[in-house]
Amino acid sequence: MDEDGLPIVGSGIDLTKVPAIQQKRTVAFLNQFVVHTVQFLNRFSTVCEECSRFLLHKCLRQNFSPRDPCKLLIVPHSVLFP
Repeated sequence: MDEDGLPIVGSGIDLTKVPAIQQKRTVAFLNQFVVHTVQFLNRFSTVCEECSRFLLHKCLRQNFSPRDPCKLLIVPHSVLFP
């Protein structure tokens, strides 16, 4: 253990004598990770959906069919992303 009482991982350490991490803390960290990940994915999907709606709106305004991706290849960048 170091001066703070934390175990030092190394080849000379007997891991059977190192105290286990508290299960409550582990669950709390895992829950926090899951909540933050879900919030990020929800925001990301919302942004992606808004971008695809905007792109579809732009294409329809320019008389491009969303079912014809070949026409999208010739759309100037400035039309799609002003």
